[in-house]
Amino acid sequence: MSITGTGFGTDINSVMVHLSNSTGKIYQLKVLSMDDTSMRVGLSGGLPGVYSVKISLPDGNGDSIP
Repeated sequence: MSITGTGFGTDINSVMVHLSNSTGKIYQLKVLSMDDTSMRVGLSGGLPGVYSVKISLPDGNGDSIP
């Protein structure tokens, strides 16, 4: 999955990306590559449904994307 935005930084090890759904299931995704404005994350198969994406950045900032 590709995610675009701003202010991501470049340290793959300091960023966490999670999917969550209305049942409370949360899946941590692996960040495959990134730069300050985009990132690619691995998305496991077999996860049907509607999910929100949460990006946690090392400075404590982050966003949830419905």
